[in-house]
Amino acid sequence: MNRAFVWAVVVGAMIVTGAFGAEKKKDNKPSKQEIAQAEKRVEAAKRESAKARDDSDEAMKKARGDTDAATKARAALMEAKQRDSEVFNRLTRDSEQGKAIHGAQQDADAARADMDSARDKVLGQLDGDASYKQASDLVAQARAALEQLRDSGAATPEQIAKAADQINDQDTALGKLRDAALAKDPQYSAAADRFKAASAKLASLQDAMESKIRDNPERQKAVAAVKAAQDRVNETERDSRTSQAAAARARDEYNRKAAAVRSAEDHLKDLRR
Repeated sequence: MNRAFVWAVVVGAMIVTGAFGAEKKKDNKPSKQEIAQAEKRVEAAKRESAKARDDSDEAMKKARGDTDAATKARAALMEAKQRDSEVFNRLTRDSEQGKAIHGAQQDADAARADMDSARDKVLGQLDGDASYKQASDLVAQARAALEQLRDSGAATPEQIAKAADQINDQDTALGKLRDAALAKDPQYSAAADRFKAASAKLASLQDAMESKIRDNPERQKAVAAVKAAQDRVNETERDSRTSQAAAARARDEYNRKAAAVRSAEDHLKDLRR
């Protein structure tokens, strides 16, 4: 009887253990409900990703459109400026004042050329002057000293500033020698006086012409067109910057949604294994 009881206990234990083990294995396996929920999460993530992709495509389309509009606006501005320049030149060229300006400009250019010629002659003569050569050597020495300080890597800012001041002082002394020599040259002085007078006359004629042209209806229309074109450029470039930033944000959002789809799909695969 005792032996029968023992066997009954053993058999009962085996039955209970087997049932418990089977139940445990069943608990570790995901239920159909869990898989169904995971499938729904995948579908929901795909819908959100698809919408984000559409939003991103739309934002990119708008950004490209705004960029094209800005490009066209800049081209229109260049055309408006070209038309204004043509109007200005024509009004200047065809008027008596325009002819006077042209003559004054020629006089100024001729005087400037004579000045340059006389200047080159005087400076060429100075190259043989002992005082001028000494002053030039001092400038070269001051520049070399500054370079040595910089190359040493040990110079203080104060030393660098002092060396730079020395160069300025030597340059000033050399310039005074050149100015004195030029002032003594009659050809240079005469050309300089002519250039000064021609430049003053040219400036006066240009001011009068600009005032007259400013009141011309055709010029006013051209100037207004330039302003409108510039305003359009400012507007389209602002819109382009805004839409480009919006497109970047939309693309980032799509990337996040796409990553969420991959994560949901990976989780579903793990449940189905």
